[in-house]
Amino acid sequence: IWTNMNMKKKGRNHTTEGRCTSMHNIKGLIIINAFSDAQIATAARFKDEFARLGVAVEIKRNNVFLSWIKEGKCLVDNYHYDFCIYYDQDIYIGRLLERHGIRLFNNISSIEICADKMLTHIALTNLGIKMPNTISGFWCYTEDKNYTDNQINYIIEQLKLPLIAKLCYGSSGDSVFLIKTKQDLQEFCFKYKSPKHLQECFTVPLRYYNLSCR
Repeated sequence: IWTNMNMKKKGRNHTTEGRCTSMHNIKGLIIINAFSDAQIATAARFKDEFARLGVAVEIKRNNVFLSWIKEGKCLVDNYHYDFCIYYDQDIYIGRLLERHGIRLFNNISSIEICADKMLTHIALTNLGIKMPNTISGFWCYTEDKNYTDNQINYIIEQLKLPLIAKLCYGSSGDSVFLIKTKQDLQEFCFKYKSPKHLQECFTVPLRYYNLSCR
C-alpha cells in the first residue's frame, strides 16, 4: 500500500527495493460500521501499526455523513486522505468515496462480491474450484405470488434432498437452513421470496463424516 501511495507522490525518495524512506505526509482513514463494535480493536491495532511507520490515521464510524451527492457532484466531508481501509459493507458510501478518488482497501467491488453469497459463487465459477451445485433463488416482489410446484420439483430434482437454503446476505452461519422435505423448501421459498436467496446441494465434509462413523 505504502509503496504505491508514495510512488504517486512527486519528489518522494525511495529505496531500490521500492520502500519509501519517508511516509510522514501520508494520511489514512479507517472506516468502521456505524453501530457495531466488532471492528474497534482491529482498527485500533491498525492505527498503532501505521503510527510506527509515521502514517497518520483516523478512525471514523460510518455514521457521520462521510459522503453524499450535492448538485450532481460527489462530496466527501473533510477530504484529505490518501487511502482508506474500509471495515464496513455499506456499498453506497464506499462507492462515493471511490468516486471521489479515495483508494479503498478492500475495494468496493471485492466487498460487494464477498458480502453476497451468490455473487461469490458466480465469481468462483469456471476456475476449476470445487463448489456445491447451486441454484440462484427467484427474486419475488409480489406478495401473493410464490414458487410453482414445478419450480420446487426442479430444485429438488437437481440438488436432491436434503439440501441447503441460504439468504445471500448473512455471516457466521446466520440465515442458513437445512431443507429436509419438499414442504420445508416450499415454506422457505414462501417466507424468504423477497430477500435474495439461493439453494445448494448438501455436502458433508469428509472429516465430519469420519467422526460421525467412529
